[in-house]
Amino acid sequence: MTFFDINRTLARHLATGGGAAFLLRSNAQKDLSNAVSDLFDARTDVRRLERAQRVSQKILQVNDFADMMELRNIVAQQELRRLINYAKQKDHTAHTTYLYLLGIWFFDHITDVHEAIVKASGATTEEEVCEWFLFQWMHASLLHDIGYAFYDLSEGTRVDRERIDGIYSWTWLVALLGPGRGENGTVLGREVKPENLKLLRDVHDQWIKKYGKEMPAPTAKYAPGTYVQVLDRLASAPWLGDLHSDWKDKDIFDILDLDASDTLRTYAMHVANEGYKNDKGQCVDHAVGSGLLLFQYVSYWYWLMNELRPNTTAYEDISGGFNYTVEQLRSCTVPACRAVAYHNFQPSVPGAVDVLTQITLENHPLLYLAIVCDELQRWDRYPAGDAVLQEYERTAVEWPEGDEIELSCTGTDKKVARFCISHLQQEVVVDDLRTTLAKLTGVERIVSIVGHVEE
Repeated sequence: MTFFDINRTLARHLATGGGAAFLLRSNAQKDLSNAVSDLFDARTDVRRLERAQRVSQKILQVNDFADMMELRNIVAQQELRRLINYAKQKDHTAHTTYLYLLGIWFFDHITDVHEAIVKASGATTEEEVCEWFLFQWMHASLLHDIGYAFYDLSEGTRVDRERIDGIYSWTWLVALLGPGRGENGTVLGREVKPENLKLLRDVHDQWIKKYGKEMPAPTAKYAPGTYVQVLDRLASAPWLGDLHSDWKDKDIFDILDLDASDTLRTYAMHVANEGYKNDKGQCVDHAVGSGLLLFQYVSYWYWLMNELRPNTTAYEDISGGFNYTVEQLRSCTVPACRAVAYHNFQPSVPGAVDVLTQITLENHPLLYLAIVCDELQRWDRYPAGDAVLQEYERTAVEWPEGDEIELSCTGTDKKVARFCISHLQQEVVVDDLRTTLAKLTGVERIVSIVGHVEE
């Protein structure tokens, strides 16, 4: 019986599939499919990492998010330097790129996933549904682990936090859009006219004057252990009320909360003060940190664009023709960042189980899919934490590679994913995946996890 490598399945779908895969191919650079194939052909961890970044950059450019590569690079470098002090740390650079491709396959193939996203989107055409999904899935996959940059607040990571704090500076805006950026051009791939850059400078000066003193100190100012203060900084966005009246006097915890019951803040503060379990592992939960930072930075950009909008010429030049309306921020960016913030809710934290029961495919399809794909994507990942490195023999045995997993569909009217593992320790891997995904209600509707049986 032929066993099909999951990586080949994902690469083939991106190169030849319909739906979201087709729309992505149409909008991205022509060599995206080749770049994905090169990624899956990588034989060493460092090449896999570099090629994952290349693929991610091409995808982010589709939606004017190439500047977020700075944050992905910081996490990649911290993991390579082993600065993230989590004993079970694994790669999150190739991981999130693989996860993105896995989610597209689920959206295009699995009936209940597709139908739930169609309903949530409110779109009237298949192309609109695909656009809605791809925009939000970019956040919920490629960018959902950038918060690891705040996991360790030691002196060794201070320079990285300074880089992150710098994304709100005028210097950063010039790097994104200004003239004379060398052979590779600006970060965003377009250079605005000098007169429009001057108008942007004026608007940025207004932002500094109006909101700069209202925000807590930058993240690089905080000492080890000050996780609550870092969360307060990441949740601060005093400009939100000027973007929409419903957001007046609210912070980002309020905006991203699942049901307006402060579950996100409660969870984040518990982890910051008590850890995940038994008073250990206090930290900034990487998912919460990712969601807060992502919405803070994106909403800041929308504020700049909103202030520029009366000058049509400057707005069109600086926005590059992308959609920076407040409605886009409310209807698409908020749920996408919410999916990022909630994707790591651990049942061991008080109150988390109640929240997880609310996360159903019907109620929160993007978040639900993000959790499923995040748990499934554990192949081809290199270890970066002490525990998994010290027990490298066990790690090598229990972590599958791409050619040990087959992804296919079963069913006729209702398509369900079949995630089949052919591995020396396949029973251990299958049981672990099933146990982990049991925190979600009804996961068997979209994926069946099985061990391979020789025929």
